[in-house]
Amino acid sequence: MKKLLLVSSLLVLGATTFAASAPVKIQAEITADNLIISDINGRPILLDFGKISNAATTASNAQVEYKVTSTSAVTGDTTLEMELTGGETPVLAHTNQTISDTIATTIALDKATGTIADGGTEYRGFIRGTINGADSNAKTAGMYEGQSELTVTVK
Repeated sequence: MKKLLLVSSLLVLGATTFAASAPVKIQAEITADNLIISDINGRPILLDFGKISNAATTASNAQVEYKVTSTSAVTGDTTLEMELTGGETPVLAHTNQTISDTIATTIALDKATGTIADGGTEYRGFIRGTINGADSNAKTAGMYEGQSELTVTVK
């Protein structure tokens, strides 16, 4: 009888379905800009270091590819100057306002100038970043965020 009850309960569990749901956020930004700066997929630029152990003693590195897109084909080679106007040493702050931990970072562009070739519409570059192990070691667990700004000037 016990075996019959066990088999019956397993069959019931096997026949039970589970479901979960999550909201899907949908957005689009329409701009009147002649140049659009984004990651290579057209999304905001995010330099994501991922998960770093607070016991780490070695540096953590991250890289993101970005693109500058002209809304129309350029005539003649067009020179672009790129600059991190928000600084190359942004400080990441813990997202919990009651925790005052911060992490120092160093970020840099792969090139300060680039070119959109005659008839082209796009330039691609990289932003690289480093967090020294000593800067993330023994920090409070949680999310840390900071910001710099990529400014592109057409010359």
